[in-house]
Amino acid sequence: MIAAPSAVPSAMSSAVSSTEEPLRRRAVVAADISESMRFFEADADDAVRRWTGFMDWLVDRLGPAHDAEFVKSRGDGFLVATPTEAQAVDLAIGALEMAAAMQGEAGMPLRLRIGVAAGPLRRTRHDVYGHAANLAARLSDLARPGEIVMADDVRRALPPDLEARAEDRGPCFVRNVADPVRAHAIDIGAPPSPLPPLMTDETLKPKVAVAPFRPDEGGRPGMTGEALADAVIVEMSRSAHLRCVSRLSTSRLAARSGPGGGFGGGAGGALLSPSASPAPFAGEDPGFAARNHLHADYLLSGRFRRDGARLVVTAELSETAFGDVLWSERLEGDTAEVMAGGRELAFEIASRAVAAALRIELDRYRAPYLPGQQSYTLLLAGVSQLHSLSREHFQEAERPLAALVERATRQPTPRAWLAKWHIMRILQGWSPDESRDAAMAFSLVDQALDSDPDCALALCMRGLADTVLRQRPDLGRDYYDAAQKANPSEPMAWLLSGAQRSFTDDGAGAVHDAGQAISLSPVDPHRYLFQAIAAGAALTAGDDAQALAYANASLRANSQHISTLRVKAVAEWRLDREDDARRSIARLLELSPGATVSRYLASAPNTEFRIGREVARILGQAGLPA
Repeated sequence: MIAAPSAVPSAMSSAVSSTEEPLRRRAVVAADISESMRFFEADADDAVRRWTGFMDWLVDRLGPAHDAEFVKSRGDGFLVATPTEAQAVDLAIGALEMAAAMQGEAGMPLRLRIGVAAGPLRRTRHDVYGHAANLAARLSDLARPGEIVMADDVRRALPPDLEARAEDRGPCFVRNVADPVRAHAIDIGAPPSPLPPLMTDETLKPKVAVAPFRPDEGGRPGMTGEALADAVIVEMSRSAHLRCVSRLSTSRLAARSGPGGGFGGGAGGALLSPSASPAPFAGEDPGFAARNHLHADYLLSGRFRRDGARLVVTAELSETAFGDVLWSERLEGDTAEVMAGGRELAFEIASRAVAAALRIELDRYRAPYLPGQQSYTLLLAGVSQLHSLSREHFQEAERPLAALVERATRQPTPRAWLAKWHIMRILQGWSPDESRDAAMAFSLVDQALDSDPDCALALCMRGLADTVLRQRPDLGRDYYDAAQKANPSEPMAWLLSGAQRSFTDDGAGAVHDAGQAISLSPVDPHRYLFQAIAAGAALTAGDDAQALAYANASLRANSQHISTLRVKAVAEWRLDREDDARRSIARLLELSPGATVSRYLASAPNTEFRIGREVARILGQAGLPA
């Protein structure tokens, strides 16, 4: 007997709910065969044999190696989901490499186009549903044969080695999506060439990386492990005899690790980004990760446990090359004191570790820490978004930093970062009122220096404001020198100093300082800016080939950075690649239609120097309007 119509909906609803899974965040890989009709028609038997063999390998071997869920196969494509973005991209690269290796007898290659996106998905018995699945399929339409195209949030979640292979394609319109999507591409047939070092390893001092401390019971470091590592870094950076890797770099590498903490297994990446996912360094030896990705000579790591109000820490210092433990000791401190930014426990760990490795004493330094976990979270969220390539994320950085300025009235760090936000808004061309933003930047940085005249970050921001907002690189020089003296391991002090030297015809000094900045923060989340300033330094030094190499590397990460396009065009012109230079100027004018030589001369801080006048002349010759 057929059920009455009124009974059908409830029966169907029951069936759906019984097979439907809850929403879970997943990365989606959508692939199809390029020119599939030609592929199958060239030699049907051979094509079917290769495609089914490829799919068997994907389902039985490649997928399980990446914890992938096989969603569905179309006649000329497939859809799979993985727990993390890095697993998805790594799977996609493996699929492209295997497909390229399966050359058929008829000579028609098996070439895939792949899209990758991430987000909440709902899995049913027959399919998956969610924006990420649709977006991945649409992004595959943008891919060339043998290429992966991914969404912006996927690229930002990748480890440094994969992220370095991605090329920024800028905002792209995709089918059935109202707003343009910022897309990035990886072409497995064109891996990026390694950049020439700005400094040789022999000229560098020993470098120390500090991993977030992990709880004895396992799991992520959390606020306690992150705060303790941060305090140790500040104390260690006071030594003029070693270099301490940037906090942004160590957190970023740890955030890409798997569950468990540290470089070898996960480190509270959610503090940097709510969407950060554990990824590819799970199981990697911590010393290897510190040496391979941060180029560190020593790794300071450890574990902690709470014993009532006390924090018991076991710290150890090891050589990254061989993994030998040079020093290990158990120390205790007050948990509340650590979380409030106290210096006692952090100083003990830092001074004893440095003494074991270098036999020197650390100068005492009081770190200006924020009281409480919530303030620390606000700081990390604000700094992370400040360095985003997305205008939307950049704008969102103001709110947590402004809230922190109001809350932590005696702390210079939030004011320094908020001052940089106002400066960057002007430089990016996003300011609705440049005079107001400039006034706010100077006011904030002066307040920061009033509370701590030796705050290296605040000194850097004051130098930046004088250099780019007042066109007074001579004043900026004094502040950068003071910042380097206050904290020799502050990468921003060296980076901005390199930019200032490149503005003032000091090419050799610019290359030195830019190289020092890169060595202190090799996987910095705003690496494109480090590479852009290195390009300008090389240009001033007359090394046009190196300038072009660094400019191209920077533009791969951020294709819309105007000043880098200027450096690229000038380097190309001086290398007698005039057609390339004209194309670079055309791209610059697409992004900034009002750009002219006269506007450059009116706003650039280097126009009173030889390099500024030469850049202006070449820009005009290459096609920039007068």
